[in-house]
Amino acid sequence: DLFIEKLGALCTWYVNALTDWPCAKTYAKMVEEVEAMDRETFRRRRVARTGCWMQDAIQAALLGLAEPAREGVVSNFATSHGGSRFPAFWGPNHDWVPDQDHGGVAMLALQFMLLQPVGQKLHLLPAWPREWDVSFKLHAPGAVVEADYHDGAFRRLVVSPPERAADLVLPEG
Repeated sequence: DLFIEKLGALCTWYVNALTDWPCAKTYAKMVEEVEAMDRETFRRRRVARTGCWMQDAIQAALLGLAEPAREGVVSNFATSHGGSRFPAFWGPNHDWVPDQDHGGVAMLALQFMLLQPVGQKLHLLPAWPREWDVSFKLHAPGAVVEADYHDGAFRRLVVSPPERAADLVLPEG
């Protein structure tokens, strides 16, 4: 179909672009097209699920898709096992109780919604729902990021060491 056709053309174009280096504009356009293709691939996935080791929430967060990431995280954290004393004893989903995969996927997706290191850059809130308030402290490569984000704006943002603040990429808007 057209999607597969475009993928083949993009791969051929990418190989040709590499032989004509330097081509920063070409590379930027290619990255943009690959990101669009990644999102389309996620949208067309044959099995869309969350729970246990299903990684839809993680992949949505990494793709910057706030709504499906939110849905997956909320779903994972909202479920519980009625026969267990502790609410975080999820399952059984595909195997046993407690199901550690279930919480692990939710926590990793939540962290990727908040912070994604890409090269030297630290992208803040790449898949965070604007209407959600949050306070967090997360470790990233060579940095610790602390923030309070309320009513769609940062109220506090601290980066240690301070020179890593130049590497922050804040959400648009």
